[in-house]
Amino acid sequence: MVRALIAGAVLVVAAATLVVAGGGNSQPASQHSGQSPSRHSVPPPDPLLAFTARAPRGGTSQVFLLRADSSITQLTHGVPSLTARDWSPDRSQLLVTDREGNGAAILTLDIATGILKTVWQHGGVVSAARWSADASRIAFIWDGRLYSMPSDGSSVKELLPGHAGTTSLAWSDRGLGLAVATTVDHRPTVVLMRDDRPVRDLSTACRRSVGVECFQGTDPAWSPDGAVVFRCPSGHATGLCIVRRGVAGVDRVRLLGVDAQNPRLPAWSPVTESLAFVASGGLFVAPDRSGRPRLATTLAATSAPSWSANGENIAAAVRGPGGWSVLAVAQRDGWGVTTFSSPSPALPEIVGPPVWRPR
Repeated sequence: MVRALIAGAVLVVAAATLVVAGGGNSQPASQHSGQSPSRHSVPPPDPLLAFTARAPRGGTSQVFLLRADSSITQLTHGVPSLTARDWSPDRSQLLVTDREGNGAAILTLDIATGILKTVWQHGGVVSAARWSADASRIAFIWDGRLYSMPSDGSSVKELLPGHAGTTSLAWSDRGLGLAVATTVDHRPTVVLMRDDRPVRDLSTACRRSVGVECFQGTDPAWSPDGAVVFRCPSGHATGLCIVRRGVAGVDRVRLLGVDAQNPRLPAWSPVTESLAFVASGGLFVAPDRSGRPRLATTLAATSAPSWSANGENIAAAVRGPGGWSVLAVAQRDGWGVTTFSSPSPALPEIVGPPVWRPR
């Protein structure tokens, strides 16, 4: 149930190849899961964000919508283990993954009807599925390896053959490429990719900069103007490394958040200089790249933060007082935190980063 209302609820919602056969034909949810397709229309008011709630001990999970009036609606039913991953740029669909049924699957979920269609399905474990900025491609991680495919699932291509330690990815909203957290020479590294090819090692760029010794890199995220921020374990001063291509191709690098213990999982506002991230003390917001991060909530974050499309709000799953993870929504400056519990007693645990509706 909703524990409190959002203040001012008018919120605007943001190399070698391996070809795998068997993808491409979208299927109704009944063909994917053995159950009838869910058809649950979504009446107004417009949804603000989607999130996933699951049963205790990693059981069944379903997709929910939080609306502008602070009401919450369960969008999926029947398919046992769905996770919301991304919102289509045209706001009509969610990209979801299923970890049960006949193996790992990537599906689209129609917001207006609740109908699920299978885009790609195979054995193993799939995660981190994301649409490109123009929705022409989907990148995802399958059994620890990075893959890409057209949005219709017609062919699947491995992007970093031999790199089995890929953990996360982030597309640039401006079409500048794909930032990937993977493993190079047994060391976690952030790699920038364009046209399905690796073009830069951003961890090396950070490590070579004056005063920054970044030995590894994880959790990449893009700024509105094309900089990449990622977690940078750096001896006694772990922080968030920001790499921007400067004049004549020279990198401009700074380290942010070293005064917060173990900063990680950064998320950049899509419209401002504000940066949110998770640290051992809770959820933090830095109002700009040079500002001192502000603690938004001391509740332990259990997911990466996520920004609304207008940059006015941040959301994350946090550990609630009752032990279950709840949804926390804060204002862009870190103040005014509101929490929401799952409306389903059978699915009390909110998991994974929430997904805000694009503009």
